[in-house]
Amino acid sequence: MRSRYIHVRARHPLAAAGLLSLVAAASCTNGSHAPRPIAQPAPSVDRVQDADRAAACALAPAARVRAFRDMEARDAHASRKAARASALERWNPDGPASAADLPQAIGVARAIIRTCSTDEVIDLTRRLVALQTVAAIAPAPSNPEFQAMAQVLTREAAKAGLQFRDIGPGDAWEITLAGRGDARALSLITHGDVVPVNDPPSVIGRGVIPEGWTVPAFDAKVVDGRLYGRGTEDDKVPIAASLVVMREMRAAGILPDGEVTLAIGTAEEEAWEGMRRYAAQAKHARYTVSLDAGFPVVSAQSGFVAWGVRAPAGKLPTAGKRPVIRELQGGLFLTQVPDHAWMVIEPRGESVAALLSRAQACAAQELEARGRLPNQDRFRISVQEQAGATASAGVRIVVDGVSAHASVAAQGRNALWPLASMARRLDAAAGGARAVLDVIADAFDGDQHGERLGVAYEDPFMGRLLVAATRLRLAEGYATVEVNMRRPRGPSSEAFTETLQGAVRKLQERHGKELEQIPKIYVGSPYVVDATQPLVTTLLGVYRDVTGREGKAEPMNGGTYARLFEGAVDFGPGFPGAPYTGHGADEYVEVAALSKITEMVFEAAIRLTTASRDSGTGTAP
Repeated sequence: MRSRYIHVRARHPLAAAGLLSLVAAASCTNGSHAPRPIAQPAPSVDRVQDADRAAACALAPAARVRAFRDMEARDAHASRKAARASALERWNPDGPASAADLPQAIGVARAIIRTCSTDEVIDLTRRLVALQTVAAIAPAPSNPEFQAMAQVLTREAAKAGLQFRDIGPGDAWEITLAGRGDARALSLITHGDVVPVNDPPSVIGRGVIPEGWTVPAFDAKVVDGRLYGRGTEDDKVPIAASLVVMREMRAAGILPDGEVTLAIGTAEEEAWEGMRRYAAQAKHARYTVSLDAGFPVVSAQSGFVAWGVRAPAGKLPTAGKRPVIRELQGGLFLTQVPDHAWMVIEPRGESVAALLSRAQACAAQELEARGRLPNQDRFRISVQEQAGATASAGVRIVVDGVSAHASVAAQGRNALWPLASMARRLDAAAGGARAVLDVIADAFDGDQHGERLGVAYEDPFMGRLLVAATRLRLAEGYATVEVNMRRPRGPSSEAFTETLQGAVRKLQERHGKELEQIPKIYVGSPYVVDATQPLVTTLLGVYRDVTGREGKAEPMNGGTYARLFEGAVDFGPGFPGAPYTGHGADEYVEVAALSKITEMVFEAAIRLTTASRDSGTGTAP
């Protein structure tokens, strides 16, 4: 039988593939026996173009650039934009773009970012989240999870034509896109470590759901439009987005005015010594942007304060009529509002059953009282008997609240507050544990600004001092409460340290001289940069053009690596009005937000590192 052939001259790599269905339809059959064809509506032009773009996203980076160039040229012809179509057809994307071709390269890269990047950022983020890079378990040089993450980043950088370097080793990782000359045009600052999900911190099974979570912490999945997993917001989505942006810039031949470097710290949640060393010796960048806070732009950071008080635990009394606190614990780490706290109390002068009944009644009263207060809902208190395998039987009281980053403490429900109140309702015996719980009840319960502690102050731009009791322990002979503060401009570090010492003296007057300040405290200074500098105004322009919203430079209660680099600011990843989920259970990033984050990182890199920022070719349409 004779075959019929249809010859197709492909204008771009997808053309032939797109016509395969037509070739199949034209195959010979015996006309008398062929079924009558069913008429189908012609697909709309938009649907065809969307399908073409989706197919192009699956191509290798270089082929993808050529495919998108051809599709952009086709669209320009259809829109009667002959000059743009001609410019695109003249541009050869194999190699660095010339000054004349730079607008075309930027436009094609922008189209790829908008069309293809979301799935790719999600995929890379999922692989990064699977690695439990908790510096509290072990530092990067000796931690297999960090070593595995470095290997992932090394492979991704190599595939993208970027350079990976381990600085330190283990102080920071660098991924660099080469530019014109050796100068550094832009540094993007992030961190690859994450906060723990358990106490003591340890590696858990990838599919395990930690206490307080409803999804696995290290098996990131998209659920109802959200990508869940530890480190998604803080800080692995920004890492993945930056790497994808740098890859697309290189694939499109966009040669920045100098190097673009993604710097990834490895112990931001623990100790900053490694990043301090890196910042001191790293090549100075014309612009430095941290991706670890929020949009539109963060130009001021509060001073970080680590403080606390403790009291000797002493021996448990064996006589008396008041219950004794035997065990006490709450909170995972300093910078998280605790969502879980508990104590075990032993009866004195009553039976375990009687104490259990009283505790259950007190728990009901406590929850009822909290429910009448603003922002005091969503607590749970459980009371049960605890058999004594190695000690006397007692009653275990567990409080569950809502975790939140300490810089946004009002978003959480601090489990230490009801626990301290329960000790009072049950009239627990005096001692170190009771003294520390009384401090929590008197100085911190319901007061997140240090008013009752006597340390409150505020700044017109940066706002009020923020105070959160976050960690409670009965161990090593002491009952201890640790407190995280975020302080605005105002008194010097030395002056505020004296204020804290005065607060201890007042607490001693009320709760006993045995109460003392913890041995090791830290009082940091606020960080503020000029909000009128070109870096800030450029980033605000990016935010406006991508989101359609006006914005202004804002302060934050947190602290990021930006303060280690002169003139640096933060740009994302959080959005105004959205809850900050980093450090909390069920951490997530909205997929729609992830797409905008990637787009804004791209636009920022273009405007800050190419000469086109002055001619307008870098401006998003």
